[in-house]
Amino acid sequence: MRNKLAKRLFSMALSGLLAFNMVPVGPLAPLTAMAANDEETLGEPTFTKELTPNDDGTYTLSLSFTGESKVIEVKKANVIVIEDISGSMKNKTSSSTRIAEARAALKSVANTLLSLNDPDDPEKKDIVEMALMTFNVETKVRTFGTDKYFTTDYNAYETAVDAMLPAAPSGVTNWEGAFMTAATEIPIPDDDPTYYIFISDGNPTVSVTQYGTATRYGSG
Repeated sequence: MRNKLAKRLFSMALSGLLAFNMVPVGPLAPLTAMAANDEETLGEPTFTKELTPNDDGTYTLSLSFTGESKVIEVKKANVIVIEDISGSMKNKTSSSTRIAEARAALKSVANTLLSLNDPDDPEKKDIVEMALMTFNVETKVRTFGTDKYFTTDYNAYETAVDAMLPAAPSGVTNWEGAFMTAATEIPIPDDDPTYYIFISDGNPTVSVTQYGTATRYGSG
């Protein structure tokens, strides 16, 4: 993470059996938040008033206010979501399945973050840019056009979530492969701070050695 955001706006977690894990690995860092202001307080405004008779039974009331102003700096961020689609994600929860709850939670997070953008305002059109990748035995990265890995549009991101998260997840849980892909195969579009949201329901069940071979020690 190249620099820090001014303060936290909110934190997020997944309910039920899903773990909303925030795992720093090398350049990876947890999502904290986006903020557009700080704790600086302004002084109380001062005002004066003057009542002037109009010699006709009426009065003119003049008010004058003086106060301090403050420039608010808009903080921007890139967000990469790493979503587990291994076999155990099809397991049932009390009311649904883990993958269905992950899909709903991810859409909610994306809607909250991307709604901060204003396409009609050049300064606020890209406050948050989001990318999406999934992993099981292999990793897949969503593109939003030719060589475009991030989007500022919620509808495009929602379509990506529906396309990338299968109804019937399968395969092993390769955390290491996911982190390697996120760190090396998703070009960061600008100098804004980049945050990673890692969503998984359990521990890894396969790892990749320094020689590129996989070691399996679990299922799902």
